[in-house]
Amino acid sequence: MRIKFETAQDLFVAFPTLQDDVEAAASETPPLDFTRQLAASETPEDCLSFFAYLAPRREAVWWGCRCLHALGTEDPTGALAAADAWVAEPEEAQRIAALQIAEATGSADQATWIAFAAGWSGGNIAGGDQPAPVAAPPYLTAKAVRAAVLIAVSRAPFRERRARLERCLDEAIAVANDDIEDHFD
Repeated sequence: MRIKFETAQDLFVAFPTLQDDVEAAASETPPLDFTRQLAASETPEDCLSFFAYLAPRREAVWWGCRCLHALGTEDPTGALAAADAWVAEPEEAQRIAALQIAEATGSADQATWIAFAAGWSGGNIAGGDQPAPVAAPPYLTAKAVRAAVLIAVSRAPFRERRARLERCLDEAIAVANDDIEDHFD
């Protein structure tokens, strides 16, 4: 994954909404080092929020999908599968399919949120019956991935949450060190 930010501060500047989702103050620390510092902090879930913003949209959704699969997320509505399909083939038809499934589920579970993340990754998010297209704000995919992963972590009994968080952090580091194209070419 190509990280386009040299410091954590650069990411906070690029995405002001990150301040709403991470308690730690921005610093001049390289982003992956900052992610690890957050994992060791009093609010370790901040590392997941930070990484959701750090990764480019496709990689962020890929990471979220990897976390949900690793944590055993069930997918009765096909929302997680729709997000997986968009990651594998990031075409407009796949994005719209993920968005439509997410909107139709009526659920606020982790699979729905990861489908929203894919659906909000670009293009028109207003739906076909709206007179004018509406572009997704740049932070929307990150917020949806963050929601998906934090819900998945929180669904475990309290004593298992730290292990789930660490599993998602391991997935983040794997995504950061890997090339998504190697998996889908």
